Amino acid sequence: MLSKALISTVVDEPVISPVTVQELADWLALNGTDTTLETLLKSATSQVIDYIGLELIDRKRRLIFETMPYDGTVTTPNLSGNNAYEVRPIPLLYSGTRVTLESVIYFGDEIISRCVVKQGKPSGLIIPKLHLFAKHDKNALEITYITGFGEAQDVPTQIKEGILTLAAFNYENRGGCASENALVQSGAAKILSRWRVYPEVF
Repeated sequence: MLSKALISTVVDEPVISPVTVQELADWLALNGTDTTLETLLKSATSQVIDYIGLELIDRKRRLIFETMPYDGTVTTPNLSGNNAYEVRPIPLLYSGTRVTLESVIYFGDEIISRCVVKQGKPSGLIIPKLHLFAKHDKNALEITYITGFGEAQDVPTQIKEGILTLAAFNYENRGGCASENALVQSGAAKILSRWRVYPEVF
Protein backbone atom coordinates (compact mmCIF):
# COMPACT_ATOMS: atom_id res chain seq x y z
CA MET A 1 0.00 0.00 0.00
CA LEU A 2 1.28 3.44 -0.86
CA SER A 3 1.71 6.23 1.64
CA LYS A 4 -1.38 8.16 2.70
CA ALA A 5 0.79 11.25 2.30
CA LEU A 6 0.23 11.06 -1.47
CA ILE A 7 -1.06 14.14 -3.29
CA SER A 8 -2.00 13.63 -6.94
CA THR A 9 -2.36 16.66 -9.19
CA VAL A 10 -2.91 17.52 -12.83
CA VAL A 11 -0.40 20.19 -13.77
CA ASP A 12 -1.99 23.29 -15.35
CA GLU A 13 -3.82 21.31 -18.03
CA PRO A 14 -7.63 21.18 -18.12
CA VAL A 15 -9.43 18.11 -19.40
CA ILE A 16 -9.91 18.01 -23.18
CA SER A 17 -12.45 15.58 -24.58
CA PRO A 18 -11.45 13.33 -27.48
CA VAL A 19 -15.06 13.76 -28.66
CA THR A 20 -16.16 16.99 -30.35
CA VAL A 21 -19.30 18.96 -29.58
CA GLN A 22 -20.51 18.31 -33.14
CA GLU A 23 -20.07 14.56 -32.66
CA LEU A 24 -22.20 14.73 -29.52
CA ALA A 25 -24.83 16.83 -31.34
CA ASP A 26 -24.92 14.24 -34.13
CA TRP A 27 -25.18 11.42 -31.56
CA LEU A 28 -28.20 13.20 -30.04
CA ALA A 29 -29.63 13.96 -33.50
CA LEU A 30 -29.80 17.68 -32.72
CA ASN A 31 -30.27 20.10 -35.59
CA GLY A 32 -28.46 22.94 -33.83
CA THR A 33 -25.72 23.11 -31.23
CA ASP A 34 -26.96 23.43 -27.66
CA THR A 35 -24.70 25.63 -25.53
CA THR A 36 -24.76 23.04 -22.72
CA LEU A 37 -23.13 20.32 -24.82
CA GLU A 38 -19.54 21.46 -24.26
CA THR A 39 -20.01 21.48 -20.48
CA LEU A 40 -21.68 18.07 -20.53
CA LEU A 41 -18.90 16.69 -22.72
CA LYS A 42 -16.14 17.89 -20.40
CA SER A 43 -18.01 16.53 -17.38
CA ALA A 44 -18.55 13.14 -19.03
CA THR A 45 -14.89 12.98 -20.09
CA SER A 46 -13.72 13.69 -16.53
CA GLN A 47 -16.06 11.01 -15.18
CA VAL A 48 -14.76 8.49 -17.69
CA ILE A 49 -11.12 9.28 -16.87
CA ASP A 50 -11.81 8.75 -13.16
CA TYR A 51 -13.87 5.61 -13.80
CA ILE A 52 -11.34 3.78 -15.99
CA GLY A 53 -8.29 5.22 -14.25
CA LEU A 54 -6.57 6.29 -17.48
CA GLU A 55 -5.76 9.61 -19.06
CA LEU A 56 -7.09 9.92 -22.61
CA ILE A 57 -5.45 12.82 -24.47
CA ASP A 58 -1.85 13.25 -23.23
CA ARG A 59 -1.78 15.26 -20.02
CA LYS A 60 0.84 16.10 -17.42
CA ARG A 61 0.42 14.73 -13.90
CA ARG A 62 2.40 15.04 -10.70
CA LEU A 63 2.54 12.71 -7.69
CA ILE A 64 3.81 14.26 -4.46
CA PHE A 65 4.77 12.19 -1.42
CA GLU A 66 5.49 13.83 1.92
CA THR A 67 7.16 10.58 3.00
CA MET A 68 8.58 7.76 0.89
CA PRO A 69 5.74 5.50 -0.27
CA TYR A 70 7.47 2.23 0.61
CA ASP A 71 10.83 0.49 0.66
CA GLY A 72 12.15 -2.98 -0.05
CA THR A 73 11.52 -5.54 -2.79
CA VAL A 74 8.43 -6.93 -4.49
CA THR A 75 8.38 -10.00 -2.24
CA THR A 76 9.72 -8.39 0.94
CA PRO A 77 8.51 -4.79 1.11
CA ASN A 78 10.19 -4.00 4.43
CA LEU A 79 13.78 -4.93 3.63
CA SER A 80 16.54 -2.56 4.63
CA GLY A 81 17.46 0.23 2.24
CA ASN A 82 20.89 -1.40 1.90
CA ASN A 83 19.36 -4.40 0.11
CA ALA A 84 20.44 -4.53 -3.53
CA TYR A 85 17.29 -6.11 -4.98
CA GLU A 86 14.77 -4.23 -7.08
CA VAL A 87 12.32 -2.13 -5.12
CA ARG A 88 8.59 -2.29 -5.73
CA PRO A 89 7.44 -0.03 -8.59
CA ILE A 90 5.45 3.03 -7.55
CA PRO A 91 2.18 3.12 -9.58
CA LEU A 92 1.93 6.17 -11.81
CA LEU A 93 -1.73 7.09 -11.45
CA TYR A 94 -3.90 7.33 -14.58
CA SER A 95 -1.13 5.91 -16.74
CA GLY A 96 -1.30 3.23 -19.39
CA THR A 97 1.66 2.01 -21.37
CA ARG A 98 2.58 5.47 -22.73
CA VAL A 99 4.50 7.39 -20.10
CA THR A 100 7.11 10.11 -20.48
CA LEU A 101 8.94 11.06 -17.29
CA GLU A 102 9.66 14.77 -16.92
CA SER A 103 11.24 14.80 -13.47
CA VAL A 104 11.74 12.68 -10.37
CA ILE A 105 12.77 14.76 -7.37
CA TYR A 106 13.95 13.02 -4.21
CA PHE A 107 14.12 15.38 -1.20
CA GLY A 108 14.85 18.27 -3.57
CA ASP A 109 17.41 16.45 -5.75
CA GLU A 110 16.67 15.45 -9.37
CA ILE A 111 17.21 11.68 -9.84
CA ILE A 112 15.39 11.00 -13.12
CA SER A 113 18.52 9.54 -14.76
CA ARG A 114 18.56 6.73 -12.17
CA CYS A 115 14.90 5.74 -12.56
CA VAL A 116 13.16 3.20 -14.81
CA VAL A 117 9.51 3.04 -15.91
CA LYS A 118 7.99 -0.44 -15.78
CA GLN A 119 5.25 -0.55 -18.42
CA GLY A 120 1.79 -1.71 -17.46
CA LYS A 121 -1.67 -0.49 -16.43
CA PRO A 122 -0.81 1.50 -14.51
CA SER A 123 2.85 1.83 -15.33
CA GLY A 124 5.18 1.95 -12.36
CA LEU A 125 8.32 3.86 -11.47
CA ILE A 126 11.27 1.88 -10.18
CA ILE A 127 13.63 3.93 -8.03
CA PRO A 128 17.05 2.47 -7.16
CA LYS A 129 18.36 2.29 -3.64
CA LEU A 130 19.48 5.77 -2.75
CA HIS A 131 22.09 6.86 -0.28
CA LEU A 132 21.10 10.52 -0.08
CA PHE A 133 20.27 12.33 3.12
CA ALA A 134 16.60 13.08 3.79
CA LYS A 135 15.80 16.77 4.04
CA HIS A 136 12.94 17.33 6.44
CA ASP A 137 11.95 20.65 4.85
CA LYS A 138 11.35 18.94 1.47
CA ASN A 139 8.77 16.51 0.15
CA ALA A 140 10.22 13.01 -0.02
CA LEU A 141 9.32 12.44 -3.66
CA GLU A 142 7.80 14.40 -6.53
CA ILE A 143 7.18 12.58 -9.82
CA THR A 144 6.08 14.53 -12.91
CA TYR A 145 5.07 12.63 -16.05
CA ILE A 146 2.95 12.85 -19.19
CA THR A 147 0.54 10.04 -19.95
CA GLY A 148 -2.40 9.28 -22.22
CA PHE A 149 -3.16 7.58 -25.54
CA GLY A 150 -1.75 10.53 -27.50
CA GLU A 151 -4.00 12.87 -29.48
CA ALA A 152 -7.80 12.69 -29.81
CA GLN A 153 -7.57 10.38 -32.83
CA ASP A 154 -5.50 7.90 -30.81
CA VAL A 155 -8.14 7.36 -28.10
CA PRO A 156 -9.90 4.00 -28.68
CA THR A 157 -13.33 4.17 -30.30
CA GLN A 158 -14.91 2.21 -27.44
CA ILE A 159 -13.84 4.85 -24.91
CA LYS A 160 -15.22 7.63 -27.12
CA GLU A 161 -18.48 5.69 -27.35
CA GLY A 162 -18.59 5.52 -23.55
CA ILE A 163 -18.14 9.30 -23.33
CA LEU A 164 -20.87 9.91 -25.91
CA THR A 165 -23.24 7.50 -24.18
CA LEU A 166 -22.71 9.14 -20.79
CA ALA A 167 -22.90 12.72 -22.11
CA ALA A 168 -26.08 11.92 -24.05
CA PHE A 169 -27.67 10.32 -21.00
CA ASN A 170 -26.81 13.35 -18.87
CA TYR A 171 -28.25 15.63 -21.56
CA GLU A 172 -31.52 13.71 -21.73
CA ASN A 173 -31.80 13.44 -17.94
CA ARG A 174 -30.71 16.92 -16.91
CA GLY A 175 -31.46 17.35 -13.22
CA GLY A 176 -33.05 13.92 -12.94
CA CYS A 177 -30.19 11.52 -12.15
CA ALA A 178 -27.37 11.57 -9.62
CA SER A 179 -24.01 11.66 -11.39
CA GLU A 180 -22.73 8.60 -9.52
CA ASN A 181 -25.56 6.53 -11.03
CA ALA A 182 -25.27 7.90 -14.56
CA LEU A 183 -22.33 5.71 -15.62
CA VAL A 184 -24.28 2.56 -14.80
CA GLN A 185 -27.75 3.69 -15.86
CA SER A 186 -26.52 5.05 -19.18
CA GLY A 187 -24.74 1.81 -20.07
CA ALA A 188 -21.38 3.60 -20.27
CA ALA A 189 -19.93 1.53 -17.42
CA LYS A 190 -20.52 -1.67 -19.39
CA ILE A 191 -18.99 -0.20 -22.54
CA LEU A 192 -15.91 0.94 -20.59
CA SER A 193 -15.46 -2.11 -18.36
CA ARG A 194 -12.60 -3.67 -20.34
CA TRP A 195 -10.58 -0.48 -20.07
CA ARG A 196 -10.68 -0.13 -16.29
CA VAL A 197 -7.39 -0.11 -14.42
CA TYR A 198 -7.24 -1.49 -10.88
CA PRO A 199 -4.13 -0.05 -9.18
CA GLU A 200 -3.15 -0.75 -5.61
CA VAL A 201 -5.17 0.89 -2.86
CA PHE A 202 -3.55 4.19 -1.90
